Amino acid sequence: GIEEYVESGDNIFDAGGAFTWSEFDEYMTETIREGDSMNKIVLCGRRTARIMNNWSLSYHQADMVPSKMFGTRIKKFFGNGWNADVLVDDQFETDGYLDKAFVLDPTYIKHVIAEGMGDKINRDITGPKKDGKHTIKHQISGIHSIAVNIPNAHAIISGITS
Repeated sequence: GIEEYVESGDNIFDAGGAFTWSEFDEYMTETIREGDSMNKIVLCGRRTARIMNNWSLSYHQADMVPSKMFGTRIKKFFGNGWNADVLVDDQFETDGYLDKAFVLDPTYIKHVIAEGMGDKINRDITGPKKDGKHTIKHQISGIHSIAVNIPNAHAIISGITS
């Protein structure tokens, strides 16, 4: 649903294969223009996260040579007027999402309950007999969803392969 909503705002960026830091900074800056929130979340798969980690690895590699440890695990990026927390999710390890990163603005995403469909508690539902007695259960139901506002405050970066 979020993908379709972001596409409606036409905030889709094509990395064209080689994904660079300067491109990322430019794409992130574009998402600040509408919505005016500098805090973003980047949802992506492990491959995209590894590509992003390599920006730092190549920059700091010379400093790490004498170390007994090696590698990077970048979880937060800071750019020109923005910052982004990187969250790796297995949902992005499937066809159609391997080369994508979703840039989401938590300011414009919220949990909502459908009007008139708040949590309803059905009490004293009789269940199957257990040890000769009826069991008593409670059932809670409701329609919960995610509301997304301002499509251009979010973005999709696609075509990330290296």
